[in-house]
Amino acid sequence: MTPGRTHQARLQARADAVEAATHAAHEARTIVFACHGPSCTERGSPEFTRRFRELLNDSSARRTVRVCETSCLDHCATGPNLLVSHEGAIQAGVCVDKLEGLLAILAAGGVKPEILRGE
Repeated sequence: MTPGRTHQARLQARADAVEAATHAAHEARTIVFACHGPSCTERGSPEFTRRFRELLNDSSARRTVRVCETSCLDHCATGPNLLVSHEGAIQAGVCVDKLEGLLAILAAGGVKPEILRGE
């Protein structure tokens, strides 16, 4: 093998490793979709999202959990609502005062809906 090809092979191997690591990091990330439809917005979804981001920035989970705003999740009567990506189920009636518990559970890799509601 010529020196030019060896260098090129090493560059390709590095690029492949970076791509594999990036793909693994994205698959491991939990995305929390916070409904910002009209009803959830009236019930405090913007405050929930702002506070969740603040807590997330100070948490070890900041690299594995991401919160995103989304349009209506079609559960207007029970908002504010969340959809946790790996759970695939909508969590309704989420309370701001339950955020620390939610974040701890997400950091551990799961969601328990009873933690999220103000029941």
